[in-house]
Amino acid sequence: MCFGQVVISEIMYDVSGTDTGREWIELQNTGSSAVDLASWKLVEASTNHSMTQSQGATILSPGSFIIVADDPIKFKTDWPNFAGAILNSTFSLANEGETLTLKNGNVVVDQVSYTSSMGAMGDGKSLARVNGGFVSATPTPGSANRVSTLASPVVATSGSADTSATTSSTGSSNTSAKIYVDAGQDTSGVVGASILFSGKAYGLKKEPLINARLIWNFGDGSTAEGVSVLHTYGLPGTYTVFLDVASGVYSATDKLVVTVVPATLNITRVLSGSAGYVTIANGSDVDLDISRWYLRDGSAMFLLPAHTIVSAHGALTIPNSVSALFVTNTQAELLYPNGEVEYRFAPPTVSQSPTKSPAVATKPAVAKKVTPVVETRTSQVASVGVSGGVTPDGHSEVLSVSRKSDSVALWMLGLSGFVAVIFGGMWFAHRKSVVEQSESVDSEDEDEGEEFEIIH
Repeated sequence: MCFGQVVISEIMYDVSGTDTGREWIELQNTGSSAVDLASWKLVEASTNHSMTQSQGATILSPGSFIIVADDPIKFKTDWPNFAGAILNSTFSLANEGETLTLKNGNVVVDQVSYTSSMGAMGDGKSLARVNGGFVSATPTPGSANRVSTLASPVVATSGSADTSATTSSTGSSNTSAKIYVDAGQDTSGVVGASILFSGKAYGLKKEPLINARLIWNFGDGSTAEGVSVLHTYGLPGTYTVFLDVASGVYSATDKLVVTVVPATLNITRVLSGSAGYVTIANGSDVDLDISRWYLRDGSAMFLLPAHTIVSAHGALTIPNSVSALFVTNTQAELLYPNGEVEYRFAPPTVSQSPTKSPAVATKPAVAKKVTPVVETRTSQVASVGVSGGVTPDGHSEVLSVSRKSDSVALWMLGLSGFVAVIFGGMWFAHRKSVVEQSESVDSEDEDEGEEFEIIH
């Protein structure tokens, strides 16, 4: 699931004239599936504001927009022809700037910070999201933002070589007056993860410039306009990022280098309990900024704050008391800012415990001893109805077959002895009969000898 499919697409924070109750925010579903916003919250000034149905449905279909209005009645007064969906909320946007957060339960879906230096200060314009950044533009509630095609700043001149006033922080100038731009320090990032770029522009007296155009060239063919913009690199490499600023007839340029590496972050340790922690390791050669990434424990998530850095070949440990995660289990995930899983940690299963190894090792020996008995007694075992049940340790069946085989052997031995006794008895009786008959014949001969006398 991708959490970043609903975004804050337009902010009207300073309506011209009295803006009480007339402020509004536009949301856009950039995903491919419908989302129901009925239970979502808008966090402003550290306060959770509910969003309730006012006009249309709370379900935001793919590619569509919905307005969150401080006062739907006043919004309809300002925009009488608006026929789209409206959610009613209660908020008061600061004109000097603040941070807006869109949440679904405990999950931060989108977060935007704006300042008055970005424009739309009571001039009838709004801050419109373009290429990941916000620019001052004509309001378009309920429809796609209409912003002119981005281009490199054009240096304006007065038409005379003697009176031209063109400057650049990286080029030559025929006057000493110039403006300044700061693109920030060299940084690093991970393939597939968004990187926040923030620029600053200063005037001739080094005062903050208002309504200046800041245009970014990310070095991979992509551009964006705005003071603060997000960009995601799809391939590893070293990119030179240029920031051009234009204000009136003046312009300036600054650059920084971004080192983008494959995802080499992993979770190396999770200790459950209120006194536990989770450790995130960086296997790359550069420091990695994981601001706005997530840690997840089941359904609960923790948003890593801005400027969260994991040093090169180093590790970052976050206590459970801070994240409020991993109190009862050790299942952990590290997620990209868009909600995709970068690394999933799972502890070893119980079956891998070394205490079970001896039991496993002894099973082959037992099976080897009884194998001949099982093979030679198969037909006999079947004749006496040996069951096929097996206990978890695998011993019961083998021992059961061995005992019944021994019983059959003893029964056969007894039967053989019984037959031998019978045959022996028959032979003995027959022998006795023969002896008795022989004695009887001898006795008759003796009697006959007494009755007759031979005379010579």
